[in-house]
Amino acid sequence: MKQLTKNVFVETELRGSNHGIVTTSDGIVMIDSPHKPSDALRLKAEVERRGRLRY
Repeated sequence: MKQLTKNVFVETELRGSNHGIVTTSDGIVMIDSPHKPSDALRLKAEVERRGRLRY
């Protein structure tokens, strides 16, 4: 994931999906999700490394 600001990250390498995450003091907000299950599992692991998924 590419870091855009201190709290905003976006995936730019996958076709067909523009997903990202925003870290907040209340947890992580996920924006969109990948289409392929294997990509979704990688995103889940990425989110879990950064904190708790809130929304």
